[in-house]
Amino acid sequence: MPTLRSALLTSWQQPPPLSDFGQACGGAPGEGRMSEVVAAPAKRPVVVWDLVLTIVLLVLMAGLAFVLLFFSFFLAFASDSCGASSACDYDRMGTGMLLAMILPIVVAAIALIAAVVVLVLKRIAFWIPIAGMVLMVGAFALGAALTASGVQPA
Repeated sequence: MPTLRSALLTSWQQPPPLSDFGQACGGAPGEGRMSEVVAAPAKRPVVVWDLVLTIVLLVLMAGLAFVLLFFSFFLAFASDSCGASSACDYDRMGTGMLLAMILPIVVAAIALIAAVVVLVLKRIAFWIPIAGMVLMVGAFALGAALTASGVQPA
């Protein structure tokens, strides 16, 4: 009758049968302690249409981010009427222009990271770039509105 020590010492050669393991652990002969097998949780399948759609939407979102960045430079023309016919708050206009430049890029980066994490977890992720694009346009509109509020007609 093998003991637990001998079963552990020779385990690198060949694992002992369950009946021997049960005896070594204090059980009756033929009684295996490892008789219960726990099934591994089923892995989620990859949803191909979601993966393809999410990648296409992420590419569109990156394109929108660059378009909004390009348009944010045109907000500088809001100061054209300053001096002669308008009173302008340059600090407010500068803050609005920076918000219109930076916020859409930050939102795009957060949406990209979130989409990748959700895709790795094999969950539905196509909605994340859509929400990111809506938030990017909203962030640009916030910056543009702040820039426009800095110009007060006289």
